[in-house]
Amino acid sequence: MGAINKAYCVIEFDLKGNITNANEKFLKAVGYSADEIAGRHHAMFVPKDFVDTKDYREFWDMIAAGERYDGQFKYLGKGGKEVWLDATYNPICDEMGRPFKIIEFATDVTNQRNAEQLSDAVRESQTVIESAKDGDLTGRVPLDGKTGKIAQLCNGINDLLDAMATVVGLVKDSSDAINTAAREIAAGNTDLSGRTEEQASSLQETAASMEELNGAVRQNAESAKEANQVAINASVIAEKGGHAVTQVVETMQAIRDSSKKIADIISVIDGIAFQTNILALNAAVEAARAGEQGRGFAVVATEVRNLAQRSAAAAKEIKTLISDSVDKVQVGSRLVDDAGHTMSDIVSSVSQVTALMSEIATASAQQSSGIEQVSEAISQMDDVTQQNAALVEQAAAAAESLQGQAESLFSAVSRYRVGNESSRTPQPASRGTAAGASKVAKARGASGAPETDWEEF
Repeated sequence: MGAINKAYCVIEFDLKGNITNANEKFLKAVGYSADEIAGRHHAMFVPKDFVDTKDYREFWDMIAAGERYDGQFKYLGKGGKEVWLDATYNPICDEMGRPFKIIEFATDVTNQRNAEQLSDAVRESQTVIESAKDGDLTGRVPLDGKTGKIAQLCNGINDLLDAMATVVGLVKDSSDAINTAAREIAAGNTDLSGRTEEQASSLQETAASMEELNGAVRQNAESAKEANQVAINASVIAEKGGHAVTQVVETMQAIRDSSKKIADIISVIDGIAFQTNILALNAAVEAARAGEQGRGFAVVATEVRNLAQRSAAAAKEIKTLISDSVDKVQVGSRLVDDAGHTMSDIVSSVSQVTALMSEIATASAQQSSGIEQVSEAISQMDDVTQQNAALVEQAAAAAESLQGQAESLFSAVSRYRVGNESSRTPQPASRGTAAGASKVAKARGASGAPETDWEEF
């Protein structure tokens, strides 16, 4: 028995799986002391998710029934340390052939198992890495049968490949999208460049037309200004004419008044001549009565009467002339009055024309100023459009350069296969349970009981 204890890890259980004894080699392998495992159940070495399974219960039922069970098993030592044992569970029977305890003889194959896992992991990792180097990012390192640091290493490689596949996929999709967008931008810039050039040409033509219109309006403004000055001069002259006509009307009125006074004086003279004629006639009668003595007085009376008659005749002619003059003066006065009213209307009309011409001149000046400002604005727009055209050409060149770079980038990453070629969100690496937990190894019992796969507790 001493040789067995030196060569094997030995642990004893009752039929329910409770630990009754363990040698130093077993205790060293799992890292526990005898006191720490005494009386505890075999389940302390088994992953918790396997303890309550049907396979685990059937395993103990089969051993308690007297069947031997062997295989490689993963034990969980102290602190969660993984220990691989190549073990045989041997039921020990009494004199009646009834099992009363179970002894497990095991060899610690942890180092051998780890070496095999490491070798397999290196080989599989090398295969996956070589495929990745050749552009195939779809391969992954299998995780079945790997535990501990080896499983972590393989998971790390798979995570790295997942990240690389994600990056390459995103770069592919992004470069394709950038290429498409760059083509669209280049096409749009080309179209925009053409329209901008057309707009620049139209603005140049508009600027030239506005310059011609500005010149015409400026000339009209000058003409309106001159016409306004002519109208002002005409208004001044019309006002002077109005004043002159007013003075003529006043003069004609004075002449008419003087003519009436002269007519009145002529009437007085005519009356005096008439009275003188009567007096001369009376003097002649008295001279005739006086006879020879009154003959000289009769001659004088006759001469006086003749003179009175001539005076009366002259006064009558003068009165006739004066009357005719008064009539003509009245007609002239009426005409002058009419001319005065007409001249007033002319002055008023000329004033209105002057005001209108002033407004036209002001409006023409404002139009000229406004059109000049519009012309300057169009000129500035033409300059801006020319600058925009240059910027559009630069943008088109930049878009073509971007398209070329995107095509180069897509060509560089197109050698890699990532499975799903569209953009995808990186998926977390599949975390395999260490070494296919909870599988039962093949039983090699003499009773021919059904074989059950089991790899770890």
